[in-house]
Order: sequence, then structure tokens, then C-alpha cells
Amino acid sequence: MKKLILTLSLLFIFTPLIAIANQFRIGDIQYQLKGGASANTQFLYHSSGNIGPLGTVINDILLELTPIKNQTSSSVFHVAFGQLQKQDIFHTTAPLAPLELGVVYAWFDARFSESVHFEIGQIANKFSYESAISYKNDNILFGAIQRTNATYYPGFRLTYHDKQFDIRFFAEFSGPDNFSREQLSAGIQKQNQYFDFTAGIANGFESQNMIAVNIKSDVIKQMPFGLSYVHKSLDDAPANQDKSASAVGLYLNPKYKNYTFGIRGEYIDDGDTTIFNFGKGYTLTLTPAKHISRHLKIGLDLIYAKADGEPFKTESAFVEDQYGGAFQLNWVF
Repeated sequence: MKKLILTLSLLFIFTPLIAIANQFRIGDIQYQLKGGASANTQFLYHSSGNIGPLGTVINDILLELTPIKNQTSSSVFHVAFGQLQKQDIFHTTAPLAPLELGVVYAWFDARFSESVHFEIGQIANKFSYESAISYKNDNILFGAIQRTNATYYPGFRLTYHDKQFDIRFFAEFSGPDNFSREQLSAGIQKQNQYFDFTAGIANGFESQNMIAVNIKSDVIKQMPFGLSYVHKSLDDAPANQDKSASAVGLYLNPKYKNYTFGIRGEYIDDGDTTIFNFGKGYTLTLTPAKHISRHLKIGLDLIYAKADGEPFKTESAFVEDQYGGAFQLNWVF
């Protein structure tokens, strides 16, 4: 708790300084500093008995150095330093010690022309609906779909931008981390002021394949919404077993003045696999939040999940459902 208070105090002190000097040039490129931190306290209840409050942790703390958009440079870099806890609704990720800091992502972006560019390094996952950085999401803890996805991983990606139709085509090779396998992937992305569509396929070197589709929309300003569909399959499953798993996520975030109300509903069916480590069931997360200022937000996750797979097994019993949540304080700059 002392480290938590110290960290948040330093953020309050240094945020005005970063806000004043957050843009600067390196060579002919203009970069910006941005980032934030979040701290939460979590609780969990199984139908077999109360498990907890689970303690208070610094969930994410991050300082990002990124180029300002719409520059015509031939090459830029992206780097972030800090810590991402990757906490999910099933509390399957053990909390790290506060201030266990390091490089979160770092990649070099080389532009061969106005339409073609190449990224190499610790790159960001394009197939996940939820951001790897918790304070950028409408909900606090990762859902059942996101918790099995890689966030940043070693790899390289080639992107072609068709400017006539404003569509991006990309292909990548990524190496393994704690979540991902070595795989070849390809996808398409279409974005405009009100709409963001990303879809792709991945062929894993360890016989796991994926189709992913994500849609986000701000057409209704006071009711942003999104949809995520993921289908994964195994090449080497026994012939008499269902070798595929599917998941659908629906996301809503109604807004009223300085309040938001994040709603996430997920349905997962693992078939005979353990791809999502869930079995068959659903989750529902409600996250009322208050935006106190441009920098400060508080929110509360209220979670219900029901499944017949791994998340609910305990040492003494098999539990089909659980309630839980998290209270979180976000500070961004």
C-alpha cells in the first residue's frame, strides 16, 4: 500500500510537467509523451463460498513515446516503459509486485512509400477488441476472450494502405510469448471517423488457427458499441472430438455528462478443446464510471460468469458460477 500511495503521488506531481513538455522533436519527427496508471482492489465470490477481497495492486503504469500522427517521415519508432498486469475477470494472472517495470513494447516503423510500411520489434496485437492497457478500456478487468490473447509480442508486419478506398491490408509473422504461438497472420482494416473494422486469419505453427472479426462504432455518440467474434481450431485434435472453439463479445458504453456505463457480454463455447480454458458459458460485466477530470476516472466492475470449464475449478469443488468485481482509479496524461 505504501508503494501504491508513493506511485500515485509521483504521478500527481509529474503529470503537469509532462503536460507542459509532452511534445518534442527527434530529428525531423515530432513525438509526444503520454501515459497513465491504474490501481484497483478486487473481490471474488464463488457459489461454494466467499474467496475474498484479493488485495490492492497497481494494475497498469505506462509511459509511452509515440510519433504524432499524419507526419510524412520515412521512419519512426514507438516505445513504452512500465508494467501491464493483464488482470482478468477470473483472477488467473497472479499480481506482479508493484513497480516491476520494464519495456512493454518497442517497434520500428519504416515507410517505403506513402502506401507501404514495415514494422518490426515488440508489436501490438491487431486482432484483440480490448486494449492491452486497462485504463483505455470501458471495463476494468479483461474479459474471457481477451485473457487468452497476446497483447504485445515479437514480430514483424507489412502493411499496404489503399488510399482510394482507405483500406489497410496487413500480413505479419509473430514469435511466441506467454500467450501466443509462432504464427503467420493476415488481415484487413477499415477505419473512418465513426467506424473501425478489423478482420483477419492466423495460422499457428503449433496447429492452432484463428479467424477474428472486430467492429467498433461511434455512429451514436452517446452509445458507442462494438462486436467481436473469434473462432479458433486445432489441426491435431482426435477425429471423434470437436476441434474448434468460438466466442462472441458484445460491448456497449452509454455516456451521460461525465458518467459512462460500460457493458460487456460474452458467450464462449470451447467444444471439446481447452482453447479459451472456459468450457461453455457466458460472462456479463457492468462498469459504471465517473470521469472526475481530464486526467482522473474512477470505476467499478460488477461481474457475473457461468461456465463449466477451468476458471471455476477449486481445490475442493467444481463451481459453475462466480460473482466478482474490481474498483479502479485511473490517472492518465
